[in-house]
Amino acid sequence: MRNGGVGHLLREQVVEAAERVARPGELERMTIRSLAAELGVSPISLFRRVRDKDDLVEEVVDRLFAHRWRPGADRADRLAVEAARRARLQRSDCGSGAGRQC
Repeated sequence: MRNGGVGHLLREQVVEAAERVARPGELERMTIRSLAAELGVSPISLFRRVRDKDDLVEEVVDRLFAHRWRPGADRADRLAVEAARRARLQRSDCGSGAGRQC
């Protein structure tokens, strides 16, 4: 995936790429450098979207578990959790200092 610049790169894209790059059992071996190469950007540009590799791994693991595990909470609680996750992603994209207006 080539990108027009880091200003157009979203946290969502970084996390999705990490899911693709990380093979089963190899998530810990994924590097920021390999992920940047997958996205066609410099490694330092990823840090405008994720705090560090641990932040990225945590997000990927959360998504992987979300596909397999369904909480016993009612629908309203699940919707609230999903809304909070989307808000966190948006804050991360808007607060990156990339000059993006939200």
